[in-house]
Amino acid sequence: MFLNIKEAACAMNGEYNGKGESIIAGMFTDSREAFEGGLFFALRGERVDGHRFVPELNEKGFPCVVADAKYHTGENILVPDVERALGDLARWWREKYVSRTKVIAVTGSVGKTTTKDMLGRVFSAEFNTFVPQGNKNSTVGLPMSVAKLTPAHEYAVFELGSSRFGEISYLSGIVHPSLSVITCIGSSHLEYFLTRENIRKEKYGILDGETPGGYLILDGDSDADFAMRVKIKDHKPVYCGFSDRCDFVLNIENSRETSTEFTVKYRHQKQAIKLYVPGDHAAKDAAYAFAAGVLCGIDPETAATAVGQYCPYGDRQRIYDVNGIKVIADCYNAAPESMVAAFQVLKEQKSSTRRIAVLGDMLELGKNSDRMHEDVARLVGDAADFVVYIGYFARIFADACVGKRVICFDIDQKHEAAAYLKENVIPGDAVLFKASRGVGLETVIKEAGL
Repeated sequence: MFLNIKEAACAMNGEYNGKGESIIAGMFTDSREAFEGGLFFALRGERVDGHRFVPELNEKGFPCVVADAKYHTGENILVPDVERALGDLARWWREKYVSRTKVIAVTGSVGKTTTKDMLGRVFSAEFNTFVPQGNKNSTVGLPMSVAKLTPAHEYAVFELGSSRFGEISYLSGIVHPSLSVITCIGSSHLEYFLTRENIRKEKYGILDGETPGGYLILDGDSDADFAMRVKIKDHKPVYCGFSDRCDFVLNIENSRETSTEFTVKYRHQKQAIKLYVPGDHAAKDAAYAFAAGVLCGIDPETAATAVGQYCPYGDRQRIYDVNGIKVIADCYNAAPESMVAAFQVLKEQKSSTRRIAVLGDMLELGKNSDRMHEDVARLVGDAADFVVYIGYFARIFADACVGKRVICFDIDQKHEAAAYLKENVIPGDAVLFKASRGVGLETVIKEAGL
Protein backbone atom coordinates (compact mmCIF):
# COMPACT_ATOMS: atom_id res chain seq x y z
CA MET A 1 0.00 0.00 0.00
CA PHE A 2 1.33 3.43 -0.99
CA LEU A 3 -0.98 6.40 -0.39
CA ASN A 4 -0.60 10.07 0.42
CA ILE A 5 -1.94 10.66 3.94
CA LYS A 6 -4.48 13.17 2.66
CA GLU A 7 -5.82 10.58 0.23
CA ALA A 8 -5.97 8.07 3.09
CA ALA A 9 -7.98 10.53 5.17
CA CYS A 10 -10.37 11.07 2.26
CA ALA A 11 -10.80 7.31 1.84
CA MET A 12 -11.85 7.03 5.48
CA ASN A 13 -14.04 10.14 5.46
CA GLY A 14 -11.75 11.40 8.18
CA GLU A 15 -10.56 14.83 9.23
CA TYR A 16 -6.81 15.33 8.76
CA ASN A 17 -5.39 18.08 10.94
CA GLY A 18 -1.71 17.67 10.10
CA LYS A 19 0.36 19.69 7.71
CA GLY A 20 2.61 16.92 6.47
CA GLU A 21 2.48 15.04 3.19
CA SER A 22 3.40 11.62 4.54
CA ILE A 23 3.33 8.61 2.24
CA ILE A 24 1.52 5.69 3.84
CA ALA A 25 3.25 2.38 3.15
CA GLY A 26 1.01 0.14 5.24
CA MET A 27 -1.01 -0.15 8.44
CA PHE A 28 -0.37 -1.46 11.95
CA THR A 29 -2.51 -1.82 15.08
CA ASP A 30 0.18 -2.88 17.58
CA SER A 31 2.49 -0.04 18.61
CA ARG A 32 5.32 -2.54 19.03
CA GLU A 33 5.12 -3.39 15.32
CA ALA A 34 5.64 0.16 14.03
CA PHE A 35 7.52 0.42 10.73
CA GLU A 36 8.65 3.25 8.48
CA GLY A 37 5.69 4.66 6.55
CA GLY A 38 3.19 2.84 8.78
CA LEU A 39 -0.19 4.32 9.69
CA PHE A 40 -1.28 3.41 13.23
CA PHE A 41 -4.93 2.56 13.91
CA ALA A 42 -5.73 3.25 17.57
CA LEU A 43 -8.22 0.42 18.14
CA ARG A 44 -10.01 0.09 21.46
CA GLY A 45 -9.82 -3.51 22.66
CA GLU A 46 -11.15 -5.31 25.72
CA ARG A 47 -7.85 -4.92 27.56
CA VAL A 48 -5.92 -2.18 25.77
CA ASP A 49 -6.97 1.15 24.25
CA GLY A 50 -4.71 1.99 21.32
CA HIS A 51 -5.28 5.71 21.92
CA ARG A 52 -2.87 5.64 24.85
CA PHE A 53 0.03 5.06 22.43
CA VAL A 54 -0.81 7.96 20.11
CA PRO A 55 1.30 10.70 21.80
CA GLU A 56 4.39 8.46 21.85
CA LEU A 57 3.97 7.47 18.21
CA ASN A 58 3.35 11.08 17.15
CA GLU A 59 6.62 12.06 18.81
CA LYS A 60 8.37 9.43 16.72
CA GLY A 61 6.79 10.83 13.55
CA PHE A 62 4.01 8.31 13.01
CA PRO A 63 0.56 9.48 11.85
CA CYS A 64 -2.37 7.84 13.61
CA VAL A 65 -6.06 7.20 13.01
CA VAL A 66 -8.01 8.01 16.15
CA ALA A 67 -11.59 8.47 17.29
CA ASP A 68 -10.86 10.74 20.25
CA ALA A 69 -11.00 14.46 19.37
CA LYS A 70 -8.42 15.33 22.03
CA TYR A 71 -5.79 14.06 19.56
CA HIS A 72 -6.68 16.74 17.01
CA THR A 73 -3.09 17.97 17.09
CA GLY A 74 -0.26 16.10 15.47
CA GLU A 75 -0.34 14.27 12.18
CA ASN A 76 -3.53 12.41 13.01
CA ILE A 77 -6.75 11.53 11.20
CA LEU A 78 -9.93 11.90 13.25
CA VAL A 79 -12.70 9.40 12.50
CA PRO A 80 -15.92 8.37 14.29
CA ASP A 81 -14.97 4.67 14.38
CA VAL A 82 -11.37 3.46 14.05
CA GLU A 83 -12.23 -0.14 13.17
CA ARG A 84 -14.67 0.93 10.47
CA ALA A 85 -12.06 3.37 9.13
CA LEU A 86 -9.64 0.46 8.82
CA GLY A 87 -12.15 -1.35 6.61
CA ASP A 88 -12.89 1.78 4.59
CA LEU A 89 -9.21 2.29 3.76
CA ALA A 90 -8.79 -1.37 2.78
CA ARG A 91 -11.84 -1.15 0.51
CA TRP A 92 -10.49 2.03 -1.08
CA TRP A 93 -7.14 0.35 -1.75
CA ARG A 94 -8.83 -2.74 -3.19
CA GLU A 95 -11.20 -0.81 -5.50
CA LYS A 96 -8.84 1.91 -6.70
CA TYR A 97 -5.39 0.33 -6.85
CA VAL A 98 -5.68 -3.49 -6.93
CA SER A 99 -9.02 -3.93 -8.68
CA ARG A 100 -7.52 -6.25 -11.30
CA THR A 101 -6.50 -8.80 -8.66
CA LYS A 102 -9.06 -11.61 -8.66
CA VAL A 103 -10.15 -12.67 -5.20
CA ILE A 104 -11.21 -16.12 -3.98
CA ALA A 105 -13.12 -15.86 -0.68
CA VAL A 106 -13.82 -18.68 1.79
CA THR A 107 -16.24 -18.90 4.69
CA GLY A 108 -18.05 -21.67 6.56
CA SER A 109 -18.44 -23.08 10.06
CA VAL A 110 -15.43 -25.43 9.87
CA GLY A 111 -12.55 -25.95 7.47
CA LYS A 112 -12.15 -22.29 6.42
CA THR A 113 -8.45 -21.94 7.08
CA THR A 114 -7.57 -25.37 5.70
CA THR A 115 -9.52 -24.67 2.50
CA LYS A 116 -7.95 -21.21 2.23
CA ASP A 117 -4.45 -22.68 2.46
CA MET A 118 -5.31 -25.42 -0.05
CA LEU A 119 -6.67 -22.80 -2.44
CA GLY A 120 -3.45 -20.89 -1.98
CA ARG A 121 -1.48 -23.95 -3.07
CA VAL A 122 -3.63 -24.44 -6.17
CA PHE A 123 -3.63 -20.84 -7.39
CA SER A 124 0.04 -20.25 -6.57
CA ALA A 125 0.89 -23.11 -8.92
CA GLU A 126 -0.01 -20.96 -11.95
CA PHE A 127 -0.46 -17.38 -10.73
CA ASN A 128 1.21 -14.76 -8.55
CA THR A 129 -1.10 -15.32 -5.58
CA PHE A 130 -1.37 -13.58 -2.21
CA VAL A 131 -2.39 -15.83 0.70
CA PRO A 132 -2.42 -14.47 4.28
CA GLN A 133 -0.76 -16.64 6.89
CA GLY A 134 -3.03 -17.93 9.65
CA ASN A 135 -6.70 -17.02 9.91
CA LYS A 136 -6.76 -13.26 9.32
CA ASN A 137 -10.52 -13.41 8.85
CA SER A 138 -11.91 -10.72 11.17
CA THR A 139 -13.02 -7.12 10.70
CA VAL A 140 -9.47 -6.17 11.71
CA GLY A 141 -7.36 -9.01 10.32
CA LEU A 142 -8.89 -9.08 6.83
CA PRO A 143 -8.45 -5.32 6.09
CA MET A 144 -4.86 -5.55 7.33
CA SER A 145 -4.28 -8.37 4.84
CA VAL A 146 -5.95 -6.52 1.96
CA ALA A 147 -3.54 -3.61 2.54
CA LYS A 148 -0.68 -5.96 1.61
CA LEU A 149 -2.04 -6.59 -1.89
CA THR A 150 -0.06 -5.14 -4.79
CA PRO A 151 -0.97 -4.69 -8.47
CA ALA A 152 1.46 -7.54 -9.20
CA HIS A 153 -0.85 -10.06 -7.51
CA GLU A 154 -3.02 -11.85 -10.06
CA TYR A 155 -5.05 -13.68 -7.40
CA ALA A 156 -5.63 -13.41 -3.66
CA VAL A 157 -7.28 -15.91 -1.32
CA PHE A 158 -9.05 -14.56 1.75
CA GLU A 159 -10.88 -16.20 4.63
CA LEU A 160 -14.00 -14.47 5.96
CA GLY A 161 -15.06 -15.11 9.55
CA SER A 162 -17.96 -13.87 11.63
CA SER A 163 -19.22 -13.78 15.19
CA ARG A 164 -21.93 -11.15 14.67
CA PHE A 165 -24.68 -10.58 12.10
CA GLY A 166 -23.58 -8.72 9.00
CA GLU A 167 -19.84 -9.26 9.27
CA ILE A 168 -19.52 -11.64 6.30
CA SER A 169 -21.42 -9.22 4.06
CA TYR A 170 -19.22 -6.36 5.28
CA LEU A 171 -15.98 -8.25 4.63
CA SER A 172 -17.17 -9.45 1.22
CA GLY A 173 -17.82 -5.82 0.34
CA ILE A 174 -14.17 -5.06 1.05
CA VAL A 175 -12.58 -7.84 -1.03
CA HIS A 176 -15.15 -8.20 -3.88
CA PRO A 177 -14.56 -11.90 -4.69
CA SER A 178 -15.08 -13.36 -8.14
CA LEU A 179 -15.41 -16.88 -6.69
CA SER A 180 -16.61 -17.83 -3.21
CA VAL A 181 -16.58 -21.05 -1.19
CA ILE A 182 -18.88 -21.94 1.72
CA THR A 183 -17.38 -25.07 3.25
CA CYS A 184 -20.35 -26.08 5.41
CA ILE A 185 -22.96 -24.73 7.79
CA GLY A 186 -22.34 -26.07 11.29
CA SER A 187 -22.79 -25.12 14.93
CA SER A 188 -19.91 -22.70 15.53
CA HIS A 189 -21.02 -19.41 17.15
CA LEU A 190 -24.53 -20.65 17.92
CA GLU A 191 -24.20 -18.62 21.11
CA TYR A 192 -24.49 -15.49 18.97
CA PHE A 193 -26.56 -16.65 15.97
CA LEU A 194 -28.99 -18.86 17.97
CA THR A 195 -30.01 -21.10 15.02
CA ARG A 196 -28.23 -22.83 12.15
CA GLU A 197 -30.53 -21.06 9.72
CA ASN A 198 -29.25 -17.74 11.03
CA ILE A 199 -25.71 -19.02 10.55
CA ARG A 200 -26.59 -20.01 6.95
CA LYS A 201 -27.96 -16.52 6.23
CA GLU A 202 -24.79 -14.97 7.63
CA LYS A 203 -22.49 -17.18 5.54
CA TYR A 204 -24.45 -16.47 2.37
CA GLY A 205 -23.66 -12.80 2.96
CA ILE A 206 -20.43 -13.62 1.10
CA LEU A 207 -22.42 -13.05 -2.10
CA ASP A 208 -23.17 -9.43 -1.23
CA GLY A 209 -19.76 -8.29 -2.40
CA GLU A 210 -19.15 -10.92 -5.07
CA THR A 211 -18.93 -9.91 -8.71
CA PRO A 212 -22.20 -10.75 -10.53
CA GLY A 213 -21.77 -13.94 -12.55
CA GLY A 214 -19.16 -15.30 -10.18
CA TYR A 215 -19.06 -18.88 -8.93
CA LEU A 216 -20.24 -20.06 -5.50
CA ILE A 217 -18.91 -23.46 -4.42
CA LEU A 218 -21.15 -25.19 -1.89
CA ASP A 219 -21.48 -28.37 0.18
CA GLY A 220 -23.38 -30.72 -2.11
CA ASP A 221 -24.06 -33.17 0.72
CA SER A 222 -26.28 -30.64 2.52
CA ASP A 223 -29.92 -30.75 1.46
CA ALA A 224 -30.44 -27.21 2.76
CA ASP A 225 -27.54 -25.81 0.74
CA PHE A 226 -28.47 -27.83 -2.33
CA ALA A 227 -31.95 -26.31 -2.18
CA MET A 228 -30.36 -22.85 -2.40
CA ARG A 229 -29.57 -23.49 -6.09
CA VAL A 230 -32.83 -21.90 -7.21
CA LYS A 231 -32.50 -18.95 -4.82
CA ILE A 232 -29.02 -17.78 -5.76
CA LYS A 233 -29.37 -14.96 -8.26
CA ASP A 234 -26.61 -13.50 -10.42
CA HIS A 235 -24.17 -16.25 -9.36
CA LYS A 236 -23.27 -19.76 -10.51
CA PRO A 237 -23.70 -22.41 -7.78
CA VAL A 238 -21.31 -25.37 -8.00
CA TYR A 239 -21.60 -28.34 -5.62
CA CYS A 240 -18.84 -30.54 -4.20
CA GLY A 241 -19.47 -33.65 -2.16
CA PHE A 242 -19.86 -37.40 -2.00
CA SER A 243 -23.36 -37.40 -3.52
CA ASP A 244 -23.74 -38.27 -7.20
CA ARG A 245 -25.88 -35.16 -7.67
CA CYS A 246 -22.82 -32.94 -7.17
CA ASP A 247 -20.92 -31.18 -9.95
CA PHE A 248 -17.64 -32.42 -8.41
CA VAL A 249 -18.13 -35.90 -6.91
CA LEU A 250 -15.64 -37.33 -4.41
CA ASN A 251 -14.88 -41.01 -4.03
CA ILE A 252 -12.44 -42.16 -1.33
CA GLU A 253 -10.18 -44.83 -2.81
CA ASN A 254 -7.81 -45.40 0.10
CA SER A 255 -7.70 -43.93 3.60
CA ARG A 256 -4.58 -44.45 5.71
CA GLU A 257 -3.27 -43.19 9.02
CA THR A 258 -1.58 -40.14 7.52
CA SER A 259 -2.99 -39.84 3.99
CA THR A 260 -6.13 -40.01 1.87
CA GLU A 261 -6.36 -41.05 -1.78
CA PHE A 262 -9.51 -40.08 -3.65
CA THR A 263 -10.89 -39.22 -7.07
CA VAL A 264 -13.01 -36.29 -8.20
CA LYS A 265 -15.44 -36.82 -11.07
CA TYR A 266 -16.56 -33.74 -12.98
CA ARG A 267 -17.58 -32.79 -16.54
CA HIS A 268 -17.20 -36.43 -17.69
CA GLN A 269 -13.62 -36.44 -16.37
CA LYS A 270 -11.93 -38.03 -13.40
CA GLN A 271 -8.92 -36.75 -11.44
CA ALA A 272 -6.97 -38.72 -8.84
CA ILE A 273 -5.64 -36.80 -5.81
CA LYS A 274 -3.38 -37.98 -3.00
CA LEU A 275 -3.55 -35.84 0.11
CA TYR A 276 -1.06 -36.29 2.94
CA VAL A 277 -3.75 -35.59 5.52
CA PRO A 278 -6.19 -38.24 6.80
CA GLY A 279 -9.96 -37.97 6.87
CA ASP A 280 -12.93 -37.50 4.55
CA HIS A 281 -13.32 -33.91 5.74
CA ALA A 282 -9.80 -33.06 4.52
CA ALA A 283 -10.55 -34.63 1.14
CA LYS A 284 -13.66 -32.48 0.85
CA ASP A 285 -11.71 -29.30 1.61
CA ALA A 286 -9.19 -30.36 -1.05
CA ALA A 287 -12.03 -30.93 -3.52
CA TYR A 288 -13.27 -27.37 -2.94
CA ALA A 289 -9.79 -26.06 -3.78
CA PHE A 290 -9.47 -28.35 -6.81
CA ALA A 291 -12.89 -27.31 -8.13
CA ALA A 292 -12.07 -23.61 -7.73
CA GLY A 293 -8.86 -24.08 -9.68
CA VAL A 294 -10.56 -25.94 -12.52
CA LEU A 295 -13.34 -23.34 -12.72
CA CYS A 296 -10.70 -20.62 -13.04
CA GLY A 297 -8.88 -22.42 -15.84
CA ILE A 298 -6.05 -24.11 -13.98
CA ASP A 299 -4.89 -27.40 -15.48
CA PRO A 300 -6.55 -30.25 -13.50
CA GLU A 301 -3.32 -32.23 -13.08
CA THR A 302 -1.54 -29.10 -11.87
CA ALA A 303 -4.36 -28.36 -9.41
CA ALA A 304 -4.34 -31.95 -8.10
CA THR A 305 -0.58 -31.96 -7.58
CA ALA A 306 -0.65 -28.58 -5.87
CA VAL A 307 -3.41 -29.41 -3.41
CA GLY A 308 -1.63 -32.68 -2.62
CA GLN A 309 1.32 -30.64 -1.35
CA TYR A 310 -0.77 -29.13 1.45
CA CYS A 311 0.66 -29.67 4.91
CA PRO A 312 -1.09 -28.71 8.19
CA TYR A 313 0.70 -26.33 10.50
CA GLY A 314 0.42 -25.15 14.08
CA ASP A 315 -2.25 -27.05 16.00
CA ARG A 316 -4.52 -27.87 13.04
CA GLN A 317 -4.60 -31.66 12.77
CA ARG A 318 -0.82 -31.82 12.79
CA ILE A 319 0.34 -35.44 13.10
CA TYR A 320 3.82 -36.17 14.39
CA ASP A 321 5.80 -38.71 16.40
CA VAL A 322 7.37 -38.19 19.84
CA ASN A 323 9.42 -41.12 21.15
CA GLY A 324 7.14 -43.69 19.54
CA ILE A 325 3.93 -41.87 20.50
CA LYS A 326 1.78 -40.60 17.62
CA VAL A 327 0.33 -37.17 18.42
CA ILE A 328 -2.62 -35.63 16.56
CA ALA A 329 -2.64 -31.97 17.58
CA ASP A 330 -5.96 -30.51 16.45
CA CYS A 331 -6.75 -28.03 19.20
CA TYR A 332 -7.08 -24.75 17.35
CA ASN A 333 -10.88 -24.83 17.42
CA ALA A 334 -13.77 -27.22 17.92
CA ALA A 335 -17.43 -27.72 17.05
CA PRO A 336 -19.52 -30.91 16.90
CA GLU A 337 -18.77 -31.35 13.18
CA SER A 338 -14.99 -31.03 13.57
CA MET A 339 -15.00 -33.22 16.69
CA VAL A 340 -16.57 -36.08 14.73
CA ALA A 341 -14.07 -35.58 11.91
CA ALA A 342 -11.21 -35.76 14.43
CA PHE A 343 -12.60 -39.02 15.82
CA GLN A 344 -12.43 -40.47 12.32
CA VAL A 345 -8.76 -39.54 12.06
CA LEU A 346 -8.02 -41.15 15.44
CA LYS A 347 -9.89 -44.28 14.38
CA GLU A 348 -7.64 -44.58 11.32
CA GLN A 349 -4.58 -45.03 13.56
CA LYS A 350 -4.92 -48.81 13.35
CA SER A 351 -1.24 -49.57 13.88
CA SER A 352 -1.25 -47.95 17.34
CA THR A 353 -1.52 -50.08 20.47
CA ARG A 354 -4.00 -47.74 22.13
CA ARG A 355 -5.95 -44.73 20.86
CA ILE A 356 -6.50 -41.97 23.41
CA ALA A 357 -8.74 -38.94 22.96
CA VAL A 358 -7.75 -35.89 25.02
CA LEU A 359 -10.75 -33.63 24.62
CA GLY A 360 -11.96 -30.29 25.93
CA ASP A 361 -14.94 -27.97 25.75
CA MET A 362 -16.53 -26.74 22.53
CA LEU A 363 -17.14 -23.06 23.20
CA GLU A 364 -19.67 -20.51 21.87
CA LEU A 365 -22.44 -23.06 21.28
CA GLY A 366 -25.05 -21.17 23.31
CA LYS A 367 -28.00 -22.65 25.18
CA ASN A 368 -27.63 -26.10 23.55
CA SER A 369 -24.05 -26.59 24.77
CA ASP A 370 -24.97 -29.38 27.23
CA ARG A 371 -26.86 -31.36 24.60
CA MET A 372 -24.16 -30.95 21.96
CA HIS A 373 -21.45 -32.17 24.34
CA GLU A 374 -23.64 -35.17 25.15
CA ASP A 375 -24.19 -35.88 21.44
CA VAL A 376 -20.46 -35.74 20.73
CA ALA A 377 -19.76 -38.04 23.69
CA ARG A 378 -22.06 -40.67 22.20
CA LEU A 379 -20.16 -40.50 18.90
CA VAL A 380 -16.72 -41.35 20.28
CA GLY A 381 -17.59 -45.01 19.75
CA ASP A 382 -14.62 -47.27 19.07
CA ALA A 383 -12.40 -44.40 17.90
CA ALA A 384 -10.78 -44.19 21.34
CA ASP A 385 -9.88 -46.79 23.95
CA PHE A 386 -10.39 -44.16 26.63
CA VAL A 387 -10.93 -40.41 26.95
CA VAL A 388 -9.25 -37.70 28.99
CA TYR A 389 -11.56 -34.68 29.26
CA ILE A 390 -10.56 -31.20 30.43
CA GLY A 391 -13.14 -28.45 30.91
CA TYR A 392 -16.43 -27.25 32.29
CA PHE A 393 -18.40 -29.97 30.51
CA ALA A 394 -16.28 -32.87 31.77
CA ARG A 395 -18.96 -34.49 33.94
CA ILE A 396 -21.70 -34.02 31.32
CA PHE A 397 -19.45 -35.59 28.69
CA ALA A 398 -18.47 -38.50 30.93
CA ASP A 399 -22.08 -39.32 31.86
CA ALA A 400 -23.07 -39.48 28.19
CA CYS A 401 -20.02 -41.48 27.11
CA VAL A 402 -21.57 -44.80 28.13
CA GLY A 403 -19.25 -47.80 28.23
CA LYS A 404 -16.14 -45.68 27.83
CA ARG A 405 -13.57 -44.87 30.49
CA VAL A 406 -13.37 -41.07 30.90
CA ILE A 407 -10.80 -39.38 33.14
CA CYS A 408 -12.11 -35.92 34.05
CA PHE A 409 -10.24 -32.72 34.89
CA ASP A 410 -11.64 -29.25 35.58
CA ILE A 411 -10.69 -26.36 33.31
CA ASP A 412 -8.10 -25.15 35.85
CA GLN A 413 -6.51 -28.60 36.19
CA LYS A 414 -4.47 -28.60 32.99
CA HIS A 415 -1.27 -29.12 35.01
CA GLU A 416 -2.75 -32.26 36.60
CA ALA A 417 -4.00 -33.50 33.22
CA ALA A 418 -0.54 -33.07 31.71
CA ALA A 419 1.00 -34.97 34.62
CA TYR A 420 -1.50 -37.82 34.09
CA LEU A 421 -0.64 -38.05 30.40
CA LYS A 422 3.08 -37.93 31.09
CA GLU A 423 2.70 -40.85 33.47
CA ASN A 424 0.27 -42.99 31.46
CA VAL A 425 0.91 -42.46 27.74
CA ILE A 426 3.45 -44.95 26.41
CA PRO A 427 5.22 -45.68 23.09
CA GLY A 428 2.80 -47.22 20.60
CA ASP A 429 -0.11 -45.01 21.67
CA ALA A 430 -1.90 -42.55 19.39
CA VAL A 431 -3.15 -39.44 21.20
CA LEU A 432 -5.67 -36.96 19.78
CA PHE A 433 -5.89 -33.47 21.29
CA LYS A 434 -9.12 -31.68 20.34
CA ALA A 435 -10.91 -28.69 21.92
CA SER A 436 -11.74 -25.06 21.36
CA ARG A 437 -8.74 -22.78 21.51
CA GLY A 438 -9.98 -21.12 24.70
CA VAL A 439 -9.40 -24.37 26.61
CA GLY A 440 -5.65 -24.13 26.01
CA LEU A 441 -4.85 -27.76 25.20
CA GLU A 442 -1.59 -26.65 23.58
CA THR A 443 -0.24 -26.00 27.08
CA VAL A 444 -1.15 -29.56 28.08
CA ILE A 445 0.70 -30.92 25.03
CA LYS A 446 3.80 -28.94 25.90
CA GLU A 447 3.79 -29.78 29.59
CA ALA A 448 3.19 -33.46 28.90
CA GLY A 449 6.27 -33.49 26.70
CA LEU A 450 4.27 -34.22 23.54
